[in-house]
Amino acid sequence: MNTVVFVPFAASVLLVALSRVLATRLRPSAAAWALSAAMPLVAVCTVGALVVLACPLPARVPLVAALGRWAPSAVANHAPVAPAVSALALAALAWSAGRLCREVRASSPRRAPCSERPPSVGRRPR
Repeated sequence: MNTVVFVPFAASVLLVALSRVLATRLRPSAAAWALSAAMPLVAVCTVGALVVLACPLPARVPLVAALGRWAPSAVANHAPVAPAVSALALAALAWSAGRLCREVRASSPRRAPCSERPPSVGRRPR
């Protein structure tokens, strides 16, 4: 397997390790810009690497192979990723997606039911 797919994982660890150094040596505004630009970029690259690592496992499922018009045995024979690594990447993607959904749901404003709203809400002023 090509080791280039693991570069985003090493880059994320390196960026976390260097973030404190960047924050202390740069001006606060420059450090904020550098970290705000680098962290999402590394996060997107890491998710992309997880997708690349996870794809061979679902490709071996007969239903997915039928939809993609390929043979599951061909994927199993030519996939450079071990099934255990692919399963681990798939689990990491599922956990990340669940965590993202929870965070989005927690940060969205909650609306009170109609019975808990003040009587003036939704009525025209007189």
